[in-house]
Amino acid sequence: MRIFLALFFSIIIGSGFSQGKDFEPKGALKFDVQIPIVLGNSPMKSIMKGMVKGNLYYQHNVFKGLNIGAGGHYVLYNIDEFALFQEITGFMHEVGGFGKISYQKFFGEKFGFEIGVKGGYAHYFSVNDSCQAQLGKAYDEGTYFIEPVMNFELKINEALGVNLAFGWAIYGTYFDQRFLCIEELPGGDVYKKSNTNMINLGFGISYYFGYKAKLNNQ
Repeated sequence: MRIFLALFFSIIIGSGFSQGKDFEPKGALKFDVQIPIVLGNSPMKSIMKGMVKGNLYYQHNVFKGLNIGAGGHYVLYNIDEFALFQEITGFMHEVGGFGKISYQKFFGEKFGFEIGVKGGYAHYFSVNDSCQAQLGKAYDEGTYFIEPVMNFELKINEALGVNLAFGWAIYGTYFDQRFLCIEELPGGDVYKKSNTNMINLGFGISYYFGYKAKLNNQ
């Protein structure tokens, strides 16, 4: 990961400010793959492993870099059976939809920076042998979430760009024993109930829909 980050920023430094015009796309279809790192909610942090997140969305430039967009995400969680009293195998799926508002600024023809926020609804489906035995189906639950986001983007040609994508997702619910259909978690009440929040870090690709080239006033 450090090698990729170093390479990404080296390319930015070498080429991001070398052009005389600012790139301003009319819209973009974006896809990124991220690794979630749980910060809040100790049970999820210790029990859920091997997580991966994918986002697909479209955003439109409505006024001088102010973008609005919408899309969806999917997160896969793997249950660490060795972190529990009993052997429970399975996965948890998270499917969500969101709206997005952001401001994006390109410096020259190559390098862009974006900051904004996503908000929407996510639904969990905990598919494991314990819930199958207790409920006869997966345990499911929905919640709202908000996610401040920040992207560093590098345009590689007129249609495509790559980006380094950050997000901090804050959910309106918490993970505990109900998601595994068991009486209690290891350690009993040692876990304090806290809403789930996580850092998402990864790489993505953008497909641009037209753009306006303007003189750089700097």
